[in-house]
Amino acid sequence: MARRNVILTALAMVLGALVLVAGCTTRAGKESATVTFIQGQVEVRLAGKADWKPAEIGMKLGQSDVIRTLENSKVDLSFGAKGGVRLEPNSQVGLAEYTKDATMLDLTVGKVLVTAEKLAKDSKFEVKTPTAVASITGTQFLVEVSPEEVKEVK
Repeated sequence: MARRNVILTALAMVLGALVLVAGCTTRAGKESATVTFIQGQVEVRLAGKADWKPAEIGMKLGQSDVIRTLENSKVDLSFGAKGGVRLEPNSQVGLAEYTKDATMLDLTVGKVLVTAEKLAKDSKFEVKTPTAVASITGTQFLVEVSPEEVKEVK
């Protein structure tokens, strides 16, 4: 009986270790942002796809995905321990780069409010517009790109 318990315990430990290793392997280098709030019409274009589909709360977005808000719409994205962003109405942002150590958002039009936590020394969180890049290590800021090509960082 004792030998059976030892074998079952050892088997459970081996299976637990395999699950842990598999989980780390599948997540390595593949970070995801999570949609946490939606007001109005928000759409997502996944990497490599041409069509837009409605965003949903809990949806995971990864590198090269694009999200946009339509008129009178907003969306919040959580980047976990890195912080979060809010897209204001008529905005579009792509996740140009999203890894463990780097987050770069590509704001093509509209406003994005970024709330970033204090980052590790070698980490970066940036918002790129057609004419500028805002880089931060832990703060809150607003970046706007108007359709008339006027850029503003507050």
